[in-house]
Amino acid sequence: MDGGFDINRLFDLVFTSNGKNPLIPEEDDYFAPLLGSWDIEYSDDSRSGIRGEWHFSRALDGMAIADVFICPSRKERLSNPQEDGEYGITIRMYDRKSRNYEMTYVCQHYTSRLTARKMDDRIVCTEHMTGRQWVFSKIMENGFEWCNGKTDENGVFHVGCKVSAVRRS
Repeated sequence: MDGGFDINRLFDLVFTSNGKNPLIPEEDDYFAPLLGSWDIEYSDDSRSGIRGEWHFSRALDGMAIADVFICPSRKERLSNPQEDGEYGITIRMYDRKSRNYEMTYVCQHYTSRLTARKMDDRIVCTEHMTGRQWVFSKIMENGFEWCNGKTDENGVFHVGCKVSAVRRS
């Protein structure tokens, strides 16, 4: 706070949104079930059971979904800090022409640009440079799964890491 000016309050007022922008058709609001806070468990080829947190909200006049991914969680970092952990943010802006979401993910290790599309009961986010996919699946009211990986030349998807999420009560 500087001279009575609360930058956090201002940020909350201008960045976050209370609802979906009416320009987004209901059928394209497929990130809505992820809104809220989640406890996650992360695993990859070398590690499993890493506890983290993931927070999703509407943003930018309701035209975007933003999230903050924290792994290990803020609590876990106190007792088990990990040099390669991630603390990142994603902005998913709805594109009315393509009816997809254009995304940017930023963390201390890298930045990725992706396009998200609804495919059956999954949300598939494809990185522009590498073709890697970030896939949300088994989306339910109190949980979802997420993984990233790459499809090889034979059409087989190879998982790089995965997350299981449970909604915070």
